[in-house]
Amino acid sequence: MAAIAPINQLPLEILLEIFTVAMQSDDGSRRSESADGILSLSPNPHADPEVFAQVCQWWREIATSATSLWTTIHIYKPQPQHLPKIALWFGRSGAHGLSITVTQPVQGYQKTQRPTQDALALLVTQAHRWQSIHFSLFGYDHQALSGMSLGDLPILESASVFLGTWDQINADRFWSVVHASPALRRANWGRSYSTMPTHVPWAQLTHLGFGCTLSLDSLLQFLELCPKVVELNVAALTSPVWPLPDLRSQPPLLLQHLRTMSFLRDPAEPLLDRLTLPSLKSLNIVHPSHRIPDSCQSFCDLLQRSSCQLEVLAIRDEYATSGDLLRYLQQPQLASLVKLVLHAPITDEVIVSLTHGERLERTGGCLLPRLQVIELEYAYKSRFSDRVLPDMVASRMVRSDTVITPLQIVKVKVQPSHSVDDLTSLRQLGDRHEHLTVNAVQLATSIGFGRVMGIIGGRND
Repeated sequence: MAAIAPINQLPLEILLEIFTVAMQSDDGSRRSESADGILSLSPNPHADPEVFAQVCQWWREIATSATSLWTTIHIYKPQPQHLPKIALWFGRSGAHGLSITVTQPVQGYQKTQRPTQDALALLVTQAHRWQSIHFSLFGYDHQALSGMSLGDLPILESASVFLGTWDQINADRFWSVVHASPALRRANWGRSYSTMPTHVPWAQLTHLGFGCTLSLDSLLQFLELCPKVVELNVAALTSPVWPLPDLRSQPPLLLQHLRTMSFLRDPAEPLLDRLTLPSLKSLNIVHPSHRIPDSCQSFCDLLQRSSCQLEVLAIRDEYATSGDLLRYLQQPQLASLVKLVLHAPITDEVIVSLTHGERLERTGGCLLPRLQVIELEYAYKSRFSDRVLPDMVASRMVRSDTVITPLQIVKVKVQPSHSVDDLTSLRQLGDRHEHLTVNAVQLATSIGFGRVMGIIGGRND
C-alpha cells in the first residue's frame, strides 16, 4: 500500500525537499534535555533520515541515496552510541562538505568527557570535509582538536567555537588551524581570547562574533582590517568612563557592507558614534543597568549619517522613557522596519503611537508602516491602560489598507497585574485573522516565570 500512498505519488525532487525541510525545522526540542532519549544526529531529532529509511522501500532508496540529507551532523551530549552513527553518516554523505555541531553541556560534563573525545577523534578523520563547525565544549582540552595541523581544514567556511575550560595555549593551537583555512569567512571566538591573536585573517572575514570584552579602540582596529564585514556580534565593550568624551568630531569608519550588528551587553553608543553603515538592516542594542544620558542620540545620528533603511530593530533598555522610545521609533529610516523587539517600560503613549488610526489622525502619517512582526516584553516599570494593546494590533490588521502592511506575528509578555481580558482579546484577534500568529504570556513573578495566556491564533509558525 505504501507504494501508492498519495505522498509517494509526488515527484522525487519534491519528496526529497520535504525531507530536507523537515530535518531543518525546529519544534523547540531540537537540542534540549527533552530530546536526550532520542539518539539522533539530525538537526531535528524528530526528523531523521535514518527513520525516513525505515518507512518503506521507496523512502529507503531515496534517503540512503540522497547524500545531501547526511551532511549536517548534530551531536548533543556525546555518547558511545554516537560513534557508529557518525561513521554511517560519513559514508552516506559521499564527498560533500560537512556541517558539524557538537554540544557538551556544562552540567555533568565530566561524564561526557571520554565520549566527547572519541567523537571528536572520529570527526577529525574527515576534517578535510568540514565546511561549518559549531563546538560548545565544557570539558578539558580535547587532543583531537588541539593536535590538528595547519592545512587540515581546507574548505572550512564558518567556525563558532566555545571552549569552556580550555587553557589559552591549546585553544590558540586549534584556532590557528581554523584561521589557516583559505575559505574561512565566519568566525565566532566565544571567550577563547582576552587579546586577539595576530594570525586572525581579518581581511577575508565577513561575519565576526566576540564573546569577550573588547575595548572600543581594539574593536575599531579589527573592523578597519575587515572591509568585507557583513555581520558583527559583540558581547561587551569595556566600561567607558562617564561622561563620554565627544567622539563625533573624529571621522567615522565607513563599513560599506555591514548589514547586521548586535550587542549583548553594555552600551553601544561609543561604537555607534564612530561608524557609518549605509547597508545596515538589523540592529540589536542593549543598555546596562545604569542610564546613559541622551542614549538614543547616537542611534539617531547613526541612521541619519548612514542613510540606511533598517528592517529589524531590537532595543532592550529597562530605563528608557516614553520620550526615548518615541525618538527611536519616529526616525524616518525606520519606515522600512519589518520587525520590532522592545524590552523596555511600555506606556500608553508608545502603544498609541503604533496604533494606525491614532497616528494618522494626529500626525497625518503612519509610524512603521511596513511592520509585520512585533515583540513587546514589558519591563517592571511598564504601565498602560486596558484595551490599548489589542486596539493597536487590530488597527494594523486592515488588509485592504494600502498604507500599512498587516501584522503577521505578535508576541507579548505582560506583568501579572495586567488585564487577562487584553490577552484574551489578542488571542481572539489571532483566531479571527488566519495570517496572524499571537503568542501572549503573563509573567507570574517579577523574575520572569510565566504562564501562557493566549497561544497561537490563526497560523501556526
